[in-house]
Amino acid sequence: AQLGAAAAALSPATSSRSAATVAATMGREDLYAAVAPFPAQFNLCDYFLERNLREGRAAKTALICGAERRTYGQVAERVRKLAAAFR
Repeated sequence: AQLGAAAAALSPATSSRSAATVAATMGREDLYAAVAPFPAQFNLCDYFLERNLREGRAAKTALICGAERRTYGQVAERVRKLAAAFR
């Protein structure tokens, strides 16, 4: 029921409502209960980089900074070199 209330509150029909308005309408505790909890352990590198490598996206663009682009494979190689420098 709580998840349904959160989904209804955040549906496209009510997308103009701010998160603060939704939280005030539902009650902050209800909103927090409706959202999946953040995992106890979270590895940003695994989520951003390793997951995409496992799913075959090594040649896909991972980062864009101005005119520069880096693929997931290139980022992984730089991460490995940086990790080796710390050893």
